[in-house]
Amino acid sequence: MKKFLSKTKKSVTLGYAKAKDGISSDKKKKENEDPDYVLHYEHLHMLQDQCALLTKSFNSIGVQSFNTANAAVAASATFAEIIQVDAEPYHTHALKSKDGFDRLKLVTENLRSHYIPQNEINLIKLCQEQIVQLKVIKNKRKKNRVLLLQEESHLAAAREKNKDVDLHEEKTRIRREKYERYHNDFINGVSRLYENRMNYFGKAYQIYQFYMLELIALQQQYIVQPLNDFPLQKMRAETTSLTVAPPIPLEETGRSNSSSFFKKTKKDSKLESNSSTASTSNPGASQSASEKTASANPSPAPIPPTKGPADGKPFEKYEQKEELDDSSDLSDDLYPVTQPSPQQQQEEEKKNDDLIDF
Repeated sequence: MKKFLSKTKKSVTLGYAKAKDGISSDKKKKENEDPDYVLHYEHLHMLQDQCALLTKSFNSIGVQSFNTANAAVAASATFAEIIQVDAEPYHTHALKSKDGFDRLKLVTENLRSHYIPQNEINLIKLCQEQIVQLKVIKNKRKKNRVLLLQEESHLAAAREKNKDVDLHEEKTRIRREKYERYHNDFINGVSRLYENRMNYFGKAYQIYQFYMLELIALQQQYIVQPLNDFPLQKMRAETTSLTVAPPIPLEETGRSNSSSFFKKTKKDSKLESNSSTASTSNPGASQSASEKTASANPSPAPIPPTKGPADGKPFEKYEQKEELDDSSDLSDDLYPVTQPSPQQQQEEEKKNDDLIDF
């Protein structure tokens, strides 16, 4: 029963410390902790995050490489079906391309399903396993630190009362030994793993780079070499290279222009609405403002009526007699030209001479 009560008391103490730790800020936690422990704690979390990022990247490389090869196989197979046998050299090139991408697809499937998990991710898992062990030590250190603080509090109370001092000194000594053992194990373990991290990350990089270079070499072997009669240089001269930065897509330009147009329209509508509301609410003020504006900006003098041509005939208003056909090229059928009479030509020439003779 005594052992049960002691265990219950310990659980309550740890639970209270955990709850208190949960509501404390990170800054407060660091202030109450050993600086050396804080540094190694941050190193451990950094290693954990880096392992997760590498594992995610490796999986993505495997999936994307396979998907790219699979899509290329489908495209080459479609061309091989569409292009007729007698359409050379297109048919032969399509078959060679399909065969090459079939072989590349098999290679990328092996990379995705076996070699990346076996040679890349398993290497990172070795690092992750050590991180898990160090986190177990970290938790034991934390637990004994809380219990050590409790024992030190009990020892201080016993000394004040001068009662059971030897008992609490012994308990405090035992708890401090446990705490220091886990503390040192954590510090030394994290230091060792952090210093040797390139045994995992550096080796993983070498394996990753080998597979990437081998994929490029296999593309040369499976696709480029069988298509050695493909007019690559001719197509390079006729087709824009992938290394050339593309222009701004027309869709984006259209969206930008339409967006500014709608903003301007919305702004104009808002101004008209405000003006209409102001005139409705205070017509007298609106009329007075209009009168002031009119007096400040007097209307220009009326323009005299335009005289007709030299022969005294008024201008004839053009009226389109026939509807335009949709197939019109917008040439003379839109504005028909009538040949002037000899008399009109002479009058026009005389009029031009009068204008030039200044």
